[in-house]
Amino acid sequence: TNRSPIAVIDSSTPEEANSMFSNWFRQRTRWLKGYIQTVIVHLRYPRNAFLDLSGKGLFSFIFFVLGTPLAHLLNLVFWVITIFWLFDMYSLPAGIPEALLLAGFISLVLGNALFVLLHAVPMLMRKEWAIAFAAIFVPVYWLMMSAATIRAIFQLVFSPHYWEKTAHGLALKKSLSQS
Repeated sequence: TNRSPIAVIDSSTPEEANSMFSNWFRQRTRWLKGYIQTVIVHLRYPRNAFLDLSGKGLFSFIFFVLGTPLAHLLNLVFWVITIFWLFDMYSLPAGIPEALLLAGFISLVLGNALFVLLHAVPMLMRKEWAIAFAAIFVPVYWLMMSAATIRAIFQLVFSPHYWEKTAHGLALKKSLSQS
């Protein structure tokens, strides 16, 4: 038989998501700083990384570990370019192809609509109305991730040994104080 040893378990996790923005922001900044630092360390000697990981492994490492913070930065850049193009196309530097601007607009609108749906539909199927409604804020989440990435880069440059701490058990503390 050709059975895969990997399977997906249909379940929910009882783990707590950060319920305070400042805590969430510090956590994401720390995670993204870790991603970037991991890439720097492992690619310090690119030949060794290639020998250790192979071509496919190195590609996957770069794609996922470097690609995560890079995607957050590029997302912000392309959103800004697209918004400038929509509202004042003459303020953009000359030479940006119109097809690229149109692709950015389509990505901004359709890409965000797709992500909103990807987050809302499962919650609608579970009749979790409030969470499904919250899915319309996914584009705001992407902007917050871009801000956390920028902050992570600044911390890596100016405070490389500083790691922000985050509080845990916030929902538990809140429920205990209300009882």
